[in-house]
Amino acid sequence: MVWTAAFLLLVFTAILDNQKLGRLQEAEDLRQMRIVRYLTNPFAIVSQGLAWLLILIFAPQFQLVIMVWQILFIAGRTNVDIDRQHSLNR
Repeated sequence: MVWTAAFLLLVFTAILDNQKLGRLQEAEDLRQMRIVRYLTNPFAIVSQGLAWLLILIFAPQFQLVIMVWQILFIAGRTNVDIDRQHSLNR
């Protein structure tokens, strides 16, 4: 949870900085990253929180399985590097 909060803080700071500098397309690209959309989706937040709570109460040994699943199927499915994409477009 700490990693998620730190990552979102970093992304939102980058979005605000890009907006201040007039780089609206870069800010929108950051906002549209798959991982950012997932981590800010209210349904995903609530359902994941409930799943974590139930697993913590009834089967704490499966938390490691859930963490590996998140790494492989959520964090591993990233967008094309935005910086590289913009440098190629210029």
